[in-house]
Amino acid sequence: MRVQTRFGREVRRRRHALGLTLDQLAEMAELSPNYLGSIETGKRDPSLSTVQRIADAFGVSIGELFGDREGITAEVREAAKLFADAPPQVRESVVTILRNAGGSR
Repeated sequence: MRVQTRFGREVRRRRHALGLTLDQLAEMAELSPNYLGSIETGKRDPSLSTVQRIADAFGVSIGELFGDREGITAEVREAAKLFADAPPQVRESVVTILRNAGGSR
């Protein structure tokens, strides 16, 4: 699979995971919705500055958009960030839920 196709799929996957419309992400990244749609479908090859705008809109590194996760999935990274930002009471509840679900060894 071509790099631009993989990149576009990752952008679309992240956008959907965050519940963003194409228009919303385009506005956040200061891009036109048509151009962003062409990137998502792999029809356009974005410049490095465009890739950086998209990464900034998601709050991730450029590497993460190209799959550089060092063995950690995007979901795990997102969960870790949400967990770190949560109040202590919420973190305790999450740990309890995961332990009860078999998440602790």
